[in-house]
Amino acid sequence: MAKKIEEDKRNKLIKVLVTERFFKKINRYAGLAFQNKSEFIRTAIRHRIAEINKSIFSIPMDPRFNNQNLRRSIMKELKDAQENTNYLEKPSEDTLKKREEEKKKRKEDLEEEKKTLEKQLEIVKKNLEK
Repeated sequence: MAKKIEEDKRNKLIKVLVTERFFKKINRYAGLAFQNKSEFIRTAIRHRIAEINKSIFSIPMDPRFNNQNLRRSIMKELKDAQENTNYLEKPSEDTLKKREEEKKKRKEDLEEEKKTLEKQLEIVKKNLEK
């Protein structure tokens, strides 16, 4: 199991009223996460705070670098490979050129994404220093 996050001594209490339906959901999901209700709620709050921080400090990203687009292109390649029953035959020159061009384009896109992420990291570091 994962180690628990070291926390300061808890000395503040927050009471929240929830509906019976929401209470059952919390019970169910806490059980699925192998946590008690308090731990589950604390981690849910931590995750939500992290999401809010991401949205505040994020830079708009180029849609080409969206994980879903990347996943789609990979799945398309896998599907094409499965549908192509002539995979034992030597590919044509045109096919090899297209693959090389796609490889170069993918490499360029990854380099651009790396630069963008480095810029974001610099901005986050500056924000943390303030």
